[in-house]
Amino acid sequence: QVFKEGLSYIWRTTDIRRLMIGVVVVNLLASNYAVLLPILAKSIYGGDAQTLGWLWGAAGAGAFVSTLMLALGGTLNRLGAFITAAVLCCSVAMLGMALNVPLAAALGLLALVGFGITASNVSTNMLLQSKAPAALRGRVVAFYIAMRFGFEAIGGLLAGLGAAFMGAPATLGVTGALLLVFFTADRYWAAKP
Repeated sequence: QVFKEGLSYIWRTTDIRRLMIGVVVVNLLASNYAVLLPILAKSIYGGDAQTLGWLWGAAGAGAFVSTLMLALGGTLNRLGAFITAAVLCCSVAMLGMALNVPLAAALGLLALVGFGITASNVSTNMLLQSKAPAALRGRVVAFYIAMRFGFEAIGGLLAGLGAAFMGAPATLGVTGALLLVFFTADRYWAAKP
């Protein structure tokens, strides 16, 4: 009964449903970059553990900057625009990674991916907690956590399969393109009255 009430609220509340769909899509398509980093470090950039550390560090630096921006200026009325920009940022950066760019450019693009994923997830969490009624807030956040980490794991599995068949850069390109399609569709539906 408790589960059904939370799910029913999420499904019938347009803003909440849209935010949850965004969580699913971003974590399915963008968070998969993490499982591809070892392949990029070794096969694309001819590096070793140090190269992998740089790639991870770049994504982490972007996530850190995103967190600082949200902490210093993440007012609730701007979070929707922040999520939109974050999703676009992720998709463009992933498409850039598909082009086998030099390592220095890849570090910048990975910083954008880390920034975008963190900005999207944290902003969504903040909005969900502010919009959900107190009686349902815990259930809404529980669904958010399940969607966020569940679809990140599924996305990682799919990215691994994609990399096995078409390589890591192509996998990043496909997922970046799909994320861009989602971004465009989401903007279209948001603009409809």
